[in-house]
Order: sequence, then structure tokens, then C-alpha cells
Amino acid sequence: MQLISGLAVVWWCVAISTVDLAVRRLPNSFTLPGHAVVMVYATVSGTVWAAAMGSVLLAGIHLLAHVMSPRSMGLGDVKLSLPLGALTGLVGADAWLWSLASASVLTAALGIVLELRRRLERRNSGPVARNSPIAHGPSMCLAACGSIAFAWWT
Repeated sequence: MQLISGLAVVWWCVAISTVDLAVRRLPNSFTLPGHAVVMVYATVSGTVWAAAMGSVLLAGIHLLAHVMSPRSMGLGDVKLSLPLGALTGLVGADAWLWSLASASVLTAALGIVLELRRRLERRNSGPVARNSPIAHGPSMCLAACGSIAFAWWT
């Protein structure tokens, strides 16, 4: 059962990441039903407290980041943190914390690489337009799936 639910989560993460990369938006039709499914599972399995705490804490951190810098993080990322926080909360505090930290590191690393590439292109060919904002959703999904997988195999 863990394998099937794990594959479903990976499929959902790939789908939502693809949308985020393509249009730089995380639609409610993906994030909110995903959260509902995780919370129903948590309720049935008797782990709703862990899921709710993971969800609320992660969404709270992302909401604070959005309020402080709306151009840096959209509300879609805040809504995506609801199901991902619940999922990692179900696995444990270590997975939740690793997911939070590694998503930020992945997005920051990608930003640094893209900025270095932009500067190199500008030096070689003159002015280059600024890159579009970096989608944070794929990093969040990759970090959550990686943290969950690591927790399951250790």
C-alpha cells in the first residue's frame, strides 16, 4: 500500500511541477484536492494531528515569506505547502524539516545557476533580458518526495 500511495504522490508532484514550470502558477484544482486527500487519509489512519500540524506549520512559514516578499513567493506555493506539509508531517518531524530546508536550498541553487548563466551570456553577447521568476513548486515537491523516501528507507 505504501508503494501505491508513494507512486500516486510522485505522479501528483510531477503533474503539479509540470504546470508550475509551464505557466508559473499552481492551480487550486491541484493543491486543494491534494490537501483534502491527504487529510482524509490521515483521518482514517488516526494520524490527523501530525498531518494537520505539518500542514499548518509549513503553510504558515510560506505565508510569512509571501507576506514579506510577494514577488518572491506566490500564494500557490503557500497552498502547495498544505498537502506537502501534511504528507511530510505524517512521516515525521525530521522529514518535515528536511523538506522545508532542502526546498529552499534547491530553489536558491537554481537561482544562482540561472543568474551565473545570465551573466555569462551578457558578457558574451551584450544585454540579455532578465529571467522570469523561478518556480518554487518543483523544488518543494522534489524536497518532500526525497525526504519521505529517505525516511522510509532508513
